[in-house]
Amino acid sequence: MASFPLRSAPPEISRPVAAFFDLDGTLLPPPSLEWRFVRYLMSRAALRTPNILRWFLRALTAPAPAWDSRSVIAANKSYLAGLPESLATDWARSLNSFTGNASFPGIFSESLSRILWHQSQDHRVFLVSGTLAPLAACLARSLPGDVEFIATELETSMRGISLSNAIWTGELLGEHMVGIAKCRALQAVARTNHLDLRRCYAYGNSKPDCAMLETVGNPIAVNASRGLARIARERHWPSIRWHTAEKFHKTLDKVFINLPGKNIPRKEANAQQSCVDPK
Repeated sequence: MASFPLRSAPPEISRPVAAFFDLDGTLLPPPSLEWRFVRYLMSRAALRTPNILRWFLRALTAPAPAWDSRSVIAANKSYLAGLPESLATDWARSLNSFTGNASFPGIFSESLSRILWHQSQDHRVFLVSGTLAPLAACLARSLPGDVEFIATELETSMRGISLSNAIWTGELLGEHMVGIAKCRALQAVARTNHLDLRRCYAYGNSKPDCAMLETVGNPIAVNASRGLARIARERHWPSIRWHTAEKFHKTLDKVFINLPGKNIPRKEANAQQSCVDPK
């Protein structure tokens, strides 16, 4: 479907506005960010037979209602049990989006243009995703301007006294950030930051994103699945298609040309510098 025009919001003395972006399938084309990380682990021989068997057993024994079986499987992080948290940092350091490393996902150029438009309107920008928080953090730090993230946090335990020796337990720390969890997260962020959810935006591509889309006054279905497309038609939500997925540095080059509005800080550092948390 055709896109819709974006207009600068009229100045108001009111609470701030934010834009919330789902990640996999909305901002990024397949495969998912977590699957790319899994492939990295496999290439490093970090995923061994016990990890895979642990994940499979958990998937078989999880008390999942039939309608939610996919979400339960996606929330199963037991394959990470016993692996060092530092693997996420190693993965981030292995990325080099500016030299075309295939490990770094392409990004829909239309999505980056939309992020920059929101930033030019002084809207806060959040990634809201069921992916692992360290992976979402990597992408957030690679995007231009100030991009925050809400993602699935993992429980860790300590091996020794050094923080660098933290290992994943395979359990979640809090909720798996999908479905109604996204709605609760948006409401919590709105309370903390005094956001006006009636004026906020949300972008999602699948039916589980519906709860997030319902939470804001400006929901937009992007590359909608069949289920979300039906809901969007019934509720008269805008539905748009993003097609152009290119390497990150090429996308930046295009969208920064003749960008209207404010000058958004551009991150010229390579992925190794921008993905790794400086702390």
